[in-house]
Amino acid sequence: MKRKTIVVVTVLVALLLMKSGCGTTSDASAVIDLKTLQGLGFVPSDQAHHDSKGRVLVELAAAWHHEYLIIRAIFTPDSSGFHLYSAELPSRGINGVGRPTLVEVSNPKDFQYIGALSSDKVAVNKPFPILATEFPIYPDGPVVLYLPVIPNTQTAGQTIELSLTYMACSDRICHDPIEDTPVNLQVPVQITN
Repeated sequence: MKRKTIVVVTVLVALLLMKSGCGTTSDASAVIDLKTLQGLGFVPSDQAHHDSKGRVLVELAAAWHHEYLIIRAIFTPDSSGFHLYSAELPSRGINGVGRPTLVEVSNPKDFQYIGALSSDKVAVNKPFPILATEFPIYPDGPVVLYLPVIPNTQTAGQTIELSLTYMACSDRICHDPIEDTPVNLQVPVQITN
């Protein structure tokens, strides 16, 4: 009887902790689905990033979803027929070829939480016989990345520092890789009900 009581109490405590959020490391990207992300009222940045060597326009925006600040980056190659590499590609590519498509916070210590990147596109593995390997790439055209974060302090109206990495390629050529390029994003005011 005593053992049964201990097991029941342990299970109840574990359920209470899970319900309250204690002892868990929830990931916003697992909680916030793509449809919800796409429906948020993003406030666009007043400046877009474009590097003539990388030939990709990057438009930044941000929106609040409960306590999460969602950073949105739209990466659009200048020309049709060009793709971007998946965020899952290693930072130095495969055998030095390719670069992941990333938007990252420059100062992680300024955030109590940094979630996983999510995308509006599903990456596919494209074979490159000349290198005897496959590369995870997004389909040709624009790709939208979302990054959920929770800042350590009140940041509304302030600027946060981000970095961008990407490389656009077609079936025949690649543009120069852009790595860890700094950009700024103004944080919108959080409206609470």
